[in-house]
Amino acid sequence: MSQNTNDKKSNRYKGKHRPSWRSGGYRKKKSDTVALFTCPVCNEGVKEVGNAIDFKGEGPTHFDCVIRSLTETEDLKPGEKIAYVGSGRFGVINNKKNSSGVPFTLLREIEVEDREKVLTWRDERKVHVSVEDRSKHKTAQDSGEESNK
Repeated sequence: MSQNTNDKKSNRYKGKHRPSWRSGGYRKKKSDTVALFTCPVCNEGVKEVGNAIDFKGEGPTHFDCVIRSLTETEDLKPGEKIAYVGSGRFGVINNKKNSSGVPFTLLREIEVEDREKVLTWRDERKVHVSVEDRSKHKTAQDSGEESNK
């Protein structure tokens, strides 16, 4: 009787002999991160400051929280939805093609961020810090305060 070599090949990497690149051994591990800001809408941490919006002047707010809040407060008719226009502005759009073939129409703009206001939290280079980094920074500050006394 002859053995089927294909069966041997298909079973070669089953179990503990499977190479790490096949079993996900090279995946990035999530680090424990601490958000520097709290979203005023959902009260959860804002880790991606680059995507945050200064909603109602209350500080960094999740982009999705702003859209959800505007959808609830605006009087939207069927076929209308909220979309980001740019520069801290949102708009109500109609998704129906108009006579000129444009895929949507901007019905009205909603000014969310004050263009004149300088947002210092946007200048943050480090969006979030690891728990270890934060504790090291805190102990360094504490030792500096003790030496100043």
